[in-house]
Amino acid sequence: MGTRIDCNVPRPHRRVDIRTRLEAKAIYCGDCIVWSGYISKDGYGKIGLGGKKNGVSPTGLVHRVAYELYKGPIPEGMEVDHLCKNRPCINPAHLEAVLKIENIRRAFANWVSSPHCKNGHIRTEQNTYTKRGWSECLQCTWEKREVTYRKI
Repeated sequence: MGTRIDCNVPRPHRRVDIRTRLEAKAIYCGDCIVWSGYISKDGYGKIGLGGKKNGVSPTGLVHRVAYELYKGPIPEGMEVDHLCKNRPCINPAHLEAVLKIENIRRAFANWVSSPHCKNGHIRTEQNTYTKRGWSECLQCTWEKREVTYRKI
């Protein structure tokens, strides 16, 4: 019948430090070091921080964890910006602590200067809807609507 396990014998310590887990899920892709673990809907990598609070394991944004491991604490009131604009990148050389307003300014400047929308459609005058300073890709809008109507 199988091996009997004595529950009173302590199991070997299995926790791995966060730096080892971070490096185990890193993939070198050009200049970027891309996180191959869990990626949220908005494109940022997440990592479990260990321990439980009220039965829930806390998670952190992996680029912030990488910044703190390799560059030190994030100054209060600052955010970590990806200089490479690659959200799952954890290369410390590509991460910079900036004020929130600077992070927004950089993201907007990158978005405006891009010839494509976030889904890769070419940005043209005919394919872009603009209202109150905000632009939207019409092809993306129609694709979202098509998916919504298929579900009904």
